Amino acid sequence: MLGNDQDLMITVAVDYYEKELSQQEIAQKYKISRVTVSNILKRSRRDGIVDIRVNKKPSLAFSLRIELQASLNIDRIVVCPSDAEETNNRLLVGRAASDLLRSELRHNLRIGISYGTTLYETVDQLVVKKHYRNVQVVQLLGALGSRDPRQDGFELARALSAKLDGTYRIIQSPLIVQEARLKEMLMNEPQIAEVLELARSADLAVLGVSSNRPEISGIVRAGFLSVEESARLYDEGAVGNVCGVHFDVNGAVLPLSLNERTIAIAPAELRLIPLRLAVACGVRKADAILGAIRAGFANALVTDTDAALKIVSLVKSEE
Repeated sequence: MLGNDQDLMITVAVDYYEKELSQQEIAQKYKISRVTVSNILKRSRRDGIVDIRVNKKPSLAFSLRIELQASLNIDRIVVCPSDAEETNNRLLVGRAASDLLRSELRHNLRIGISYGTTLYETVDQLVVKKHYRNVQVVQLLGALGSRDPRQDGFELARALSAKLDGTYRIIQSPLIVQEARLKEMLMNEPQIAEVLELARSADLAVLGVSSNRPEISGIVRAGFLSVEESARLYDEGAVGNVCGVHFDVNGAVLPLSLNERTIAIAPAELRLIPLRLAVACGVRKADAILGAIRAGFANALVTDTDAALKIVSLVKSEE
C-alpha cells in the first residue's frame, strides 16, 4: 500500500486524470474499493491537489454581442461568425434570423417586411413546425423592382405568408416616385392607404438595412439612383436607409428630397412597431446598421462578426 494520505491522493489522481484509468481499474490496482477511489478523488479536489479549470474564454461572436448590447442599448442581438464568401455570410445570418423569427411566431400575428438579399435568406430558411392561425404579412414599402424579384418586398411577403399558411398584403406602387405631390396622391389611394394602415399595427417588422455605398446599394441596382447619385448621398453623410428612409450614422433622418418621394411606412410609425428586427451583414454595412439602430428603426439585430467589429470600432472612435 502507498505511504501517507497525500501520496495516495496524488497517485490516484495521476492515474485517473493523466493516465485516464477508470475508477474500477484504480480500485483493482491498489486493492481498494471503487467507493474509496471516488472519495479519494473528491478529497484531492477539496485539498487542492487537483485543480480543475474550465476554459471560459468566450468566442468572438459572444464577446461582440455583449459589447453591442452595451453600446447600442438593445438586448436582442445575434452575432454569427463571418464567412469570407459573401453569399455564405448572408446564408448564415439569414439562418440565425429565421431562428429568431420562429421564436416570435404565434397566433393572430401581423408581420411587416421590407426587402433585401439577407431577408430572402431569412424567409427561405424559415422552418415552421406548427400551424399558426390568423397570421398576416404586410409589405412596409413600395416595390423596389429588383432584378431578382425574390428579394423584393412583395415576393418576400408572399413567400413568408405561404410558409405560415397566412395571408399577405402588398403595396402596388414603386418605392420611389418622381415628385412629392405624386407620393401624396398615391398614399391617399384606398388600396395603398389600407395596406399602410395595416403596417402601422404590425406586431413585428423584419427589416433589411440598405447601404448607400453605390457598389452594394439595392436602390442603385433597382435603377432608382445612379452610381454617382448614391456616391454623393454617401459622401454627404447619408450612410443608408431602412424602408427607403435615409439617415446618417448618428441616426438622424435627413431632409432629402428622396425621403419626401418614398412610398413607405413613416419613420415615426415604424418606431412604434413593438419588435423591429434588422437583418444585415458585412463590414461595408456597419455604419448603416449603426445609423438604423440609433434612428430607432431597429430594436433587435442579427449580423456577423465583421460588421459587429466595425460597429464597435465606430462607437469607440466617437468616445
